[in-house]
This record gives sequence, C-alpha cells and structure tokens, in this order.
Amino acid sequence: MAKHGWWGRAGGLLFVAAAPAWGAAAAQEVIPAPRLGVVGGAFVYDLQGEGTAGILGLRLSLPVHRYAAVEAGLHFARYRAEIVREDESLHTPDVPLLLVDFQIQGRYPLGRLAPYVGVGAGGALDFRDEREGEKFVDLTYTASAGVHADLPGPFEALGEVRLRGVGRIEHDVTELVAGVALVF
Repeated sequence: MAKHGWWGRAGGLLFVAAAPAWGAAAAQEVIPAPRLGVVGGAFVYDLQGEGTAGILGLRLSLPVHRYAAVEAGLHFARYRAEIVREDESLHTPDVPLLLVDFQIQGRYPLGRLAPYVGVGAGGALDFRDEREGEKFVDLTYTASAGVHADLPGPFEALGEVRLRGVGRIEHDVTELVAGVALVF
C-alpha cells in the first residue's frame, strides 16, 4: 500500500475543502439574458450573383450557458424561380417562402462584442397557390457566423452570414443580414 505522506494528505484536504467553493462559483456564472431580434438583408439564391432578393426575420435567442444559445427563427423571403414547362416555355413565378429554423450557437463574449457560429435545421414553406408539383415544405439546414454588439440601453446589434440549404433551390442560399435585438 502506497504512502501519500503529509503533502498528499494536505493536497487531498485542500481539494475537499475547496470543491464546494468551485461549485458555488460555477453556479453563480452569469447566463446572458434572452433576446428578441428583427433582421433584414439579402437572400442570395443564385451563385452566379443574378438571384438576390430581400429577407426579413424575427429571432428569439435563449442562452443556455455563457457560451451557448438556442435560437428560433422565422424569416420571410420571396425569390424568382425559373421553371421550364413541358412545352419548353420558361415560367418565372415569384415564390414566397416562410423559413422556420432552430440553431444551436456557440458564442465567445469579448466585452461588448460576442462573435458566434451556429448550426441548425428547419423547414421552408412554399406559399404559392400553384406549386407546380413541388412540395409545400422542404427540409432546410443552416450554418452561420456573426457577431452581437451591445448598444446603449436594452438593445443589441447583430450582423450575420448564414448559409442555408433548401431542397427546392438548385444551389444553397447565402443570407447576409443585420438587425437589432431587445435584450430582456
């Protein structure tokens, strides 16, 4: 049986005595307040740069840890589709999409700035009267990178690049948005 000696016993007693203090310090860690934000920007759906539309959204961010949050988003975009019909004529309807998604975001607070990255999934709901055989809901997946910046009062600004895969759009979508959030 190994002997621990005086230093080993003292170290063990110190660890046992300090453990509650470490636990209390961890329990007192400040979790950021929830945020409700409005964003707007560009919905780039054609990689050749010819298909850009506007996007507006509402986001609710619920921090679960100092470095992590869950975000629910509801966005609206209207893009112009190019559909070749059976008679080979080109049809270009406006497609109104309601985009619903959830993201898990990792954040790193740096004073007044908090850069973040996120991944998520959701759905794209097509609200055309005639969908020409396309599904009403498509699965979407997202990846984002952005920054939150504290503003005076209970407000926060944000800027973000979000990549979104949507089943009906031939290429992935890039969203470039900016917005303001109410911190409550």
